[in-house]
Amino acid sequence: MTCYFQRQQQMLVLYYIDIDNFKAVNDALGLAGGDALLKQIAERINELLDPGDTLARLAADEFALLVPEVANAEEAQRILLRLQGVFKKPFTVGQHALSITPSIGIAAYEPSRKLTLVPEASTLIQHGDMAMYQAKLNGRNTAHWFSQDISKQLSAKLLLRQELHDALEKQQLELYYQPILCANQQTVCSIESLIRWHHPTRGMVSPAEFIPLAEESGQIVAMGNWVLEQACHDITQMNKQRSKAISVAVNISPVQFIQPNFLQTVREIMQKTGVEPAHLELEITESVLMADEERAIDTIHTLDSMGIKVSLDDFGTGYSSLAYLRFLPVHKIKIDRSFVREIANSKRDNAILAGIIALAHQLDLTVVAEGVEVPVQAQLLREADCDLLQGFLYAKPQPLAQLRFDYYQR
Repeated sequence: MTCYFQRQQQMLVLYYIDIDNFKAVNDALGLAGGDALLKQIAERINELLDPGDTLARLAADEFALLVPEVANAEEAQRILLRLQGVFKKPFTVGQHALSITPSIGIAAYEPSRKLTLVPEASTLIQHGDMAMYQAKLNGRNTAHWFSQDISKQLSAKLLLRQELHDALEKQQLELYYQPILCANQQTVCSIESLIRWHHPTRGMVSPAEFIPLAEESGQIVAMGNWVLEQACHDITQMNKQRSKAISVAVNISPVQFIQPNFLQTVREIMQKTGVEPAHLELEITESVLMADEERAIDTIHTLDSMGIKVSLDDFGTGYSSLAYLRFLPVHKIKIDRSFVREIANSKRDNAILAGIIALAHQLDLTVVAEGVEVPVQAQLLREADCDLLQGFLYAKPQPLAQLRFDYYQR
């Protein structure tokens, strides 16, 4: 549906408003509490409206404000600031004071002729939605104007998402493995599985590009289950040919970890592949505790009772890592590569690493340092009594057929 209107270079501006972390409100206060919050938000925004403005609720926590006669971009910005000001004061739901923030996408139509064909309303809303999504990516509690660049980026992302779905079905995914060495003996004692995507036309797609996309779309669950099953199969077959068995570490996405059937899926994969629990290690990050801490801890305890070891990955990058070590039944921590990178040049980083290793050992935890790239890093880590080393100094991630287990002298 299209329409015509006459304007003297006036802008038609749509503000697409999404409430940040609204699910947390529903989870904490129930649906009635969430509805009460939305009503208050709508009432506050409604107080800003001038004659001719339109406010609509588009979805659960999404609103659209349409302002039909905006003189210029400066006026549109002033309206935005007034809109953001609505959220400066906390909202009260029952006895709870809630500090709420919005992510706002802005789409504008600016006629260049006196009589102009206005695009369909759905197109303007779509543009506002795209801009809002970009605001979310920029860190939430911010606003972003729609541009054709955003449209191109999101279109490319949608295409990649579909191609990722096809990759799961067409077996374009492959597991690479990177050795993890015992620091003192410098022999391979375990391996880490890392997913790779062989795109038919683009070649190797970086995991940094497709894994966040898979997490956003929910495809990470199917992908993660495939990785877990393939890694369990590979390590089982590998250990049949070895005199001394090794274990495999598998990264578990937070989205995969919180699935209601996660533990059942793990049990089924173990039964199907015949993997020994002692040969399987699941790597998680502390973000798995953010959604439901109590449930996450129960899950880790259950995995521990099954004989599966759990390690805390990217240690040192979060705000609560030390606190979690007090009660998490993990057996290993992996120090993030950002600390290892400057160990040879920074006394502070060296001291932090030594402190982390000493603390971990007091808690009977094994320590892995990842991102080891030069001999001096390995030497300093050995001097600090680090247990395990991983990095390009020893081997890059490689296909299973190319994986080597010979002696590494670095």
